[in-house]
Amino acid sequence: DEPYILVLLDHMLKKFGAVVELADGPAALRLLGGREFDIVISDVQMPGVDGFEVLEGARRLCPKALRVLMSANPFALGRVEGNFSLAQLLFAKPIDFVRLRGLIEAAQAGSRLAGVVDAMRRRYADSADSVFVKDTLGRYLFMSARGAVLLERPVHEIVGRLDTRWIHDDVTAQL
Repeated sequence: DEPYILVLLDHMLKKFGAVVELADGPAALRLLGGREFDIVISDVQMPGVDGFEVLEGARRLCPKALRVLMSANPFALGRVEGNFSLAQLLFAKPIDFVRLRGLIEAAQAGSRLAGVVDAMRRRYADSADSVFVKDTLGRYLFMSARGAVLLERPVHEIVGRLDTRWIHDDVTAQL
């Protein structure tokens, strides 16, 4: 609802290396239905379609996108604090550009990681070697078929989980 805020955000996001699409509420919903986004940032108050509707659309149409809601009105942000299914992050105005830059850098790192995982999957899925990729929290992002055999688990039970998850399940099953 404030064109100068859009211009400022556009400039700063591009400066941080982001590819940016600007849209009002109805246009944002159309964009969300047409392609994937890493991050969706919406103001609460917008003409036509408000930020809650935009983030609901993002949740349905771009489920992998990080949903960020911003507002200068603390009461508006309070509406979602108990329901983080719509907004995963809340930004109060004026925008903290250091925090915004960190968000963009994290999304870019996630995109690079997804590319690495996809390349590993294409190259090593049926390898005779045990090959895996974990994130910094220790969750498996990729496991080759041979690795799954060694762990005595199907690949779909390994990817997205920590080792401790099935070790705990195995110990509990043996008791």
